[in-house]
Amino acid sequence: MPGTLESMVSEKAKNKPSPTDNPKVDAEIMLEKFKASVEYHAKTKSPEVFKNGDMKHSQIVLEAIFKYAENNVVIYDNELNGEIAQFPSCQEEIIKFLDIRKGKLSIIVDSIAENNTTYDLIKAYKEKGWNVKLFIPEPSKTTELKQKRSELHDKFTYYTSADGKMIRVEKLDRNAYCSFNQPELAIKLHSFFNQEKTYCKPIL
Repeated sequence: MPGTLESMVSEKAKNKPSPTDNPKVDAEIMLEKFKASVEYHAKTKSPEVFKNGDMKHSQIVLEAIFKYAENNVVIYDNELNGEIAQFPSCQEEIIKFLDIRKGKLSIIVDSIAENNTTYDLIKAYKEKGWNVKLFIPEPSKTTELKQKRSELHDKFTYYTSADGKMIRVEKLDRNAYCSFNQPELAIKLHSFFNQEKTYCKPIL
């Protein structure tokens, strides 16, 4: 794919709220505008790459990915402590994807803390017979896996890929780039996932 992800971020997709007399209301309005924009991009299968940052924005993107995914979603994250557990609307779209559309969800995480709510949710999905798989690195292969990841994707840290076209990649500083129609990168991310999975063991 030509250029970098940063160079593909369109100016109109960058949120630049105008100051108002009520910052809280202004933030809510901008969030609704962002949500409407994400919905439009997802529904029209737009190839535009746009930027998102904080947890609420990433929740909106992840929710849209599950809403429009038909077949498979793969996720690599450091731990299960974010958007899925904290936003019921995101859980609803995951349930529809798994239960109604019979989609497949595969996740690799580096570690899972005790009393992890997201892990409990995913375990419950698995117990319903839905197609969910969760992997963690084999302790004896963590060094090899770290080296492999540096070879595969040194420009970003975490990623989501769906249906060979939808992507979300994130850096440690939570700067993230998303698109609902970037087949080349989506397929590449899925390939990364499959390669990383060979260094992992299933726990669900």
